[in-house]
Amino acid sequence: MTDERRRNNFDLIRLFAALEVATIHAFNWLKVPKPALVLVVDACFPGVAIFFVISGFLIARSYVSGDGSVLKFFSRRALRVYPALWLQYLFVFVLMGLTGGFFIRTIGDAHFWSWLWRALTFGSNFWAGALTNYTPFVWTGLYKWYPDDVLWTIPAELGFYLLVPMIFARWIVRRRLLAPVLAVAFAASVWVAFKAGPLLRDHGNLNTTGMLHASPLPYFWLFAAGAATSFYWEQVRGLFERKALWWLALYGIGAAVKWLAVGSADLTYRIPDAFTIPRGLLLAGLVISFAHSWVWLSRRMRGVDLSYGLYLFHLPLPYGLYCAGIGGSLWYVAASLVVAFVLAAFSWFLVEKPALGMKASVERILTFNGQARMRSPAISS
Repeated sequence: MTDERRRNNFDLIRLFAALEVATIHAFNWLKVPKPALVLVVDACFPGVAIFFVISGFLIARSYVSGDGSVLKFFSRRALRVYPALWLQYLFVFVLMGLTGGFFIRTIGDAHFWSWLWRALTFGSNFWAGALTNYTPFVWTGLYKWYPDDVLWTIPAELGFYLLVPMIFARWIVRRRLLAPVLAVAFAASVWVAFKAGPLLRDHGNLNTTGMLHASPLPYFWLFAAGAATSFYWEQVRGLFERKALWWLALYGIGAAVKWLAVGSADLTYRIPDAFTIPRGLLLAGLVISFAHSWVWLSRRMRGVDLSYGLYLFHLPLPYGLYCAGIGGSLWYVAASLVVAFVLAAFSWFLVEKPALGMKASVERILTFNGQARMRSPAISS
């Protein structure tokens, strides 16, 4: 994986995707009119959809190139996802405590611990609340809703991790069944996406809607596009390497066609329409192609990945300013992004990077334990 990182721009694209999400949220919550460039990026390059494509490409490669150990695969994913996520929960509890939304006496309530372990496991305040019918917060302080409400993507991502060892199981690959299995999973995800979209549009407050959209089912088709390209990379790399301008032109044509047809160029991946799937596949092609074009662009980013921290920590400030009735100025947007980058750097250097440094040690422990079990004599009854 290290060599692959040296030869692509995925870290740069992830940073762009996180910045897109942070910027759009800042403009929306601070009630600042969006410049034309921001409107175009918001419509055509949704950061979460880009994340899902990149995740498919890299996670599938990580699993397939490994030794087949599901435990090692899950340990690598856990070390990447959970440390910063748990730091985010700590940050939210402190923030809510300082702004009147969380009381220290709450930790004496058994419901709090039931909520907490589900939140820490599923990576979602929504799932924790839906499963326990409880929230540890009150909304009479500054914040009127969860101050970092971007976590619906975390259980979707965790769901992808659970699906990868099943879809890319070695017996499926050996029997050359991967292509039809991926095709069925892709089609099923598209079907769910079209069923779930109207629920989000018309019944967004229902728990059923939230559970569906905080799951991998409506978005696996984006993940699968990246995963399939990764698995068949040696056969298809010629379509992507140094072809980013061609993919950009194709994607632009797709956006123009939708604009001419319905007067909007939005890539509505959460509430899909007839244009969503082909445009989503073109976006996947553009992302993967840009990752393998002008690879020198990411040379200075090696060893630093602020994208996850930026995604996790960008929302509390602009949402807090909104709740306080403050906004309307680009200066607030700029300030919120600066603070988000500072928090992301703190998360990366003090939590995420040290956790990733533990990957090799954890894998050695799992390997040793596995070998020890194989060497241990059977116990006769």
